[in-house]
Amino acid sequence: MNTGMTRHRRSPARTWGLPGAAAALVFFGAVVRGEDDRVVDDLPPAFLQLQQQQQQANRIDLGANFDQNVFQQAGGGFSLTPGRRRPSPTGGDGDQVPESPTLVVARNLAATRLAQIDSVCNLTDAQRLKLRLAMESDVRRLAEDIDAESRKYRGVEVNFNDQAGQRKWQQFQQDVQRCRQRLQGLFDVESLLMKVLPTTLDSEQYARLTAEIAARRSCRWRGLVTAAMLKCDDLLGLDQRQYEEIEKLLLEREPKLRLEPPVNRHEFHQAQQMLVWLVMSEIDAKRLKGIVSGRQWQALAQFANQGKAMRSYIEAQGILEKVQP
Repeated sequence: MNTGMTRHRRSPARTWGLPGAAAALVFFGAVVRGEDDRVVDDLPPAFLQLQQQQQQANRIDLGANFDQNVFQQAGGGFSLTPGRRRPSPTGGDGDQVPESPTLVVARNLAATRLAQIDSVCNLTDAQRLKLRLAMESDVRRLAEDIDAESRKYRGVEVNFNDQAGQRKWQQFQQDVQRCRQRLQGLFDVESLLMKVLPTTLDSEQYARLTAEIAARRSCRWRGLVTAAMLKCDDLLGLDQRQYEEIEKLLLEREPKLRLEPPVNRHEFHQAQQMLVWLVMSEIDAKRLKGIVSGRQWQALAQFANQGKAMRSYIEAQGILEKVQP
């Protein structure tokens, strides 16, 4: 009787707790899988699909995302589509190589600029042809530059989970931002178009064009200043004299705004407002202090400091033309 009770106490079936049961399940599972080494086959298809999707989401084909980020993504932002890109035509027998997207976008910009010049100057056929050839030269130089950057990332996949992938991603961002700025400054002061324009137009045409550009730029700047002054007035409670004096100081410092909208047509509202605060930071602080009260000056100083701190961001948005050195 005592012997039976001793065996009863030592019976494993009576002494297993929850940890022991779990260990047993693992053991028996291993035995079952030992009969068939295809462990993956035992996993539910939904789990395998989820696991594959998670792994794929961490891998980015930079080449597939290059054009989208240069030509479509707004400002300093970036948009990435995970996964692998399907091969594109390579120009083999019977294949047509797709035209460079840089050429497509840049030629559209050129057509818009030429139409604007023509509407003001009423160009002759010879003048129009000369300007178009100059623009085409600018467009092709730009395409060579941007397409060379694009080829660097063709077929390049990175994993954001490792340091090498993160370093490649940082370089990608820098290259894309530089290409955006090159595209936005296609017809700035260093372009062939701007160099031949004064000699292609006659004196009357050139004077009309210069006056038109100045008027459009002043109108746009006044609009930005008005929007910023309304915000100042709401927060500071300016009287008429204060409003007019601050507005006058801002209007006198008109920056060289780029008149063409960004390539992606995005309204860089935040950057435009920051531009007004940046210009405010360049006004003599003593003049501003003499216009407002101490409490109002604290708020104005904060605006000015914000604009000053955002200088590099503002310049990266393409709302300012490059100034002739």
